[in-house]
Amino acid sequence: MGNSGAQKNRVYTLMLVLVGNMMYALTVKLFLLPANLISCGTTGIALVVEHLTKIPMSLFILIFNIVMLLVGWAVLGRKFAMTTILSSLFYPIALEVLNRVLGDVQITENILLNVLFAGMGLGLSLGMVIRGGASTGGMDIPPLILQKVFRIPVSISMYVFDVCILLVQAVVCIRQIFLPTRVLISVDFPALIVAVIKILYGYFLIK
Repeated sequence: MGNSGAQKNRVYTLMLVLVGNMMYALTVKLFLLPANLISCGTTGIALVVEHLTKIPMSLFILIFNIVMLLVGWAVLGRKFAMTTILSSLFYPIALEVLNRVLGDVQITENILLNVLFAGMGLGLSLGMVIRGGASTGGMDIPPLILQKVFRIPVSISMYVFDVCILLVQAVVCIRQIFLPTRVLISVDFPALIVAVIKILYGYFLIK
């Protein structure tokens, strides 16, 4: 009976991690990318790298997640690595599959709806993965390392990383695209709202 319960729990955890990552990739594909919304975390870094080097997002995310996974394994231990490896590998694969299957599909051109659904989708998907006892890998790992080594709260370091990534993306927009001020504001402000909704919905309401 005990073994049956443990097996059901493992299956439940696996489903949460898989569905959460698929929902994350779907949110990025349907709302974040079509609306040109900048993002935090690994996806935000990947957007900058793709813009500057033309390296596909999915490829960069896969490589970056593997590197972060190895660092996490070395610092946080084997158990942590095992709970994270599924997310680190499944998300970029899911994103690439959705890119190929859905093509240029866009659900809505309304920027406010894209902001709302992107924030809620990212927060809900991250919350599901966390509920499954796993990490989404990538930029979720450095805050955990900082917490273990320097006792810096995860929330503080995560917010700092997110702000830094947003600032880098804003600089890229200015230097590479030369957007007018009014357009730049319309890009950066929704991105900030997405980050806030994601944090509140995912880490406050769900966790």
